[in-house]
Amino acid sequence: MERINLIPIMIRPILRFLLMIVVSCLASCSTSKHNNKNISSGKICLAMKNYNNCTNTMDSIKYQKDPIIWYKDSCLIEEVFYLQYYDKVDSITGEQLWKNLPYEFTFIDLPRRAFYVFSSFSDTASLVRKYKQPDSLKGSIVNFWGLPSFFKDKDTKQIGDTIIQGFTYKRFKKIESVEDRTNYSSKTINSCTIAYLACNNALPQLFTLDKQFSEQQGCPVKRTDRFVVGEHYRLVTEIQYLSNKLTDEEEKVFKAWAKYAKGHPVEK
Repeated sequence: MERINLIPIMIRPILRFLLMIVVSCLASCSTSKHNNKNISSGKICLAMKNYNNCTNTMDSIKYQKDPIIWYKDSCLIEEVFYLQYYDKVDSITGEQLWKNLPYEFTFIDLPRRAFYVFSSFSDTASLVRKYKQPDSLKGSIVNFWGLPSFFKDKDTKQIGDTIIQGFTYKRFKKIESVEDRTNYSSKTINSCTIAYLACNNALPQLFTLDKQFSEQQGCPVKRTDRFVVGEHYRLVTEIQYLSNKLTDEEEKVFKAWAKYAKGHPVEK
């Protein structure tokens, strides 16, 4: 075998730190409990990229695979990967070969805070484990239902709107002095974060990167840029909408897993 080691990629803690779900607009996995206008389904991607101001290019982050999240009404399915190294090197770059591969899939019943981890994305997949997560949970699996807002304070200032791919975004900026930990020094640097809010456009309102700030402004935060003032690199985190409907196979998975969750509730 050419594989030499397997390293799980901890996508879920990152995902739950960044992706705050607006639970208040959701009620149940059952479509019968919704008005038609509230029924929604589709697929999104939580993209994290490096943006270079000088070259105006958006580059992928090494070892990072942007996770896909499927949603139907008030249920989600998120994917987690593992990083697999090989004992070969790239003939051009000389770097060791690696690949992200599916690790497991978690079905989340939002109103009940119930999690069901399955071995594969299939209606016949076997259950790996199930558990609950309270709103107040902190630690390695951080509270992703509604973390304290990063922008909801006096240091946040509104700046000019911008248009990206035909959509208008309101923007807010926050600058704070933080310790420079990247260079192992005690130096203080000015860190800037910009929030992009999607208001009055066709983008779905279900997901946001800052729940409390979105509720305050009435629009979801679809993107954030983080960078050191004076430097030309930015870490861009963005909710990208891939589809506003599910395939027949994806619908089949949701139906099977929702049925399993109903018949096997997670005990407190």
